[in-house]
Amino acid sequence: MSPISRIRDWPAGERPRERLYLKGPDSLADAELLALQLGTGTRGQTAVDVAREMLAQYGSLSGLAGRDVAELMRIRGVGRAKAVRLAATFELTRRIRSRGSDGKVTLGSPELVFAHFGPLMEDLKKEVFRVVLLDAQNGLLKDVVVSEGTLSASLVHPREVFKPAILESAASLILVHNHPSGDPTPSKEDLRLTRQLVECARLLDLRIHDHLVVGRGRFVSLAQRGDILGLKEVGRLADRMVFFSAGTNHHDLAVLKVGPDAPAPSREAVGLYHVALKIGNSLEELRAARAHLEAHGVAIQGISDHKVSQSIYLEDLDGNGLELFVDADPAIWRKDPSAVATVKPLSL
Repeated sequence: MSPISRIRDWPAGERPRERLYLKGPDSLADAELLALQLGTGTRGQTAVDVAREMLAQYGSLSGLAGRDVAELMRIRGVGRAKAVRLAATFELTRRIRSRGSDGKVTLGSPELVFAHFGPLMEDLKKEVFRVVLLDAQNGLLKDVVVSEGTLSASLVHPREVFKPAILESAASLILVHNHPSGDPTPSKEDLRLTRQLVECARLLDLRIHDHLVVGRGRFVSLAQRGDILGLKEVGRLADRMVFFSAGTNHHDLAVLKVGPDAPAPSREAVGLYHVALKIGNSLEELRAARAHLEAHGVAIQGISDHKVSQSIYLEDLDGNGLELFVDADPAIWRKDPSAVATVKPLSL
């Protein structure tokens, strides 16, 4: 390295370390801050030169921060010691961004979950699946990485998801995984896995609050999309009389059995299965139900006004229908099934 290429031979006003001391870190460019972490350059290059090449290669600091130690080591001028130092610096930055100032973490909304885990996961180059364990107040007990996959998918087994929840006596769980592409749009496999894990959680008397898919700078909450709660879970929100239908006209009470113990539909009824819940006798109660469902992240498919009832319509992952209705008299349906033929849009 020639004398002119050594940072220590630069004028004091141009050296990154001295400038940071005198003017503060915001006076330095990204490459200069990165050079301070590198410490030294390589033959014929200063640490600033190496830093500039790294940023040019990966596009930005965030692109560089997502690389693991092995990849950092392969960069010219960066050996094992510098790679470890950089990885530690990037990880500290992610942890600072993800934690509150008081050290206590409460995850009561998808936005709070993303604020905590987004910095840790949005720049990862492989898919990582985490299980977040919560106490009864939605406080973070622990988070566990249960799978690290390829660039496109991770392998998640229910046993690995629920074992830590049982060991930690968690009150509920949140599932979080990233898409290395940066696009958090859920895949069909994401939805299939979510449905499988929600069913397993029900058997274990555990609740999955949400499944967050993390992208670069954004996220998708499956709970907000209505993909977490199935028919049984939504039904419990109303907890009134339930009608199960296997007929083409779901208001035909000749094929309905009333009560929470009503049987599941037969195989022949797939595609015709509809559940109707009476939740009250006034539009005010229907408005309250809508607000309650939306607050729980349940997507509403439609709202209609029948001659004898007003209804909110929902749909689960399998296409099963759920109707919440008010001001309806089942006796009218028995006497005149055509009474509900007229359907008008309803505004709540």
